[in-house]
Amino acid sequence: MSTQEITITCNNKIESNFIARKRIQLDLNEIKNDTENTSIIFADPIDDNFFHLEAAISGPISTPYENGVFLLDLKLTDQYPVR
Repeated sequence: MSTQEITITCNNKIESNFIARKRIQLDLNEIKNDTENTSIIFADPIDDNFFHLEAAISGPISTPYENGVFLLDLKLTDQYPVR
């Protein structure tokens, strides 16, 4: 996944929430469509809440974590991806 620098100015909390949600959806679609990246096994919203995600990643090759699977519980704010 590419790293991008983003500056967002929001007038209110609703707009901020909408922008963050759309960005999260784009990032999740990118993860699902990236067939070359084998380190991310899955990343999905919990109960259709895009600010609460569950994910699984595989351990990096040539590290003590190789062959491991690590489950993540991610909680994002409406400031995602800025903060």
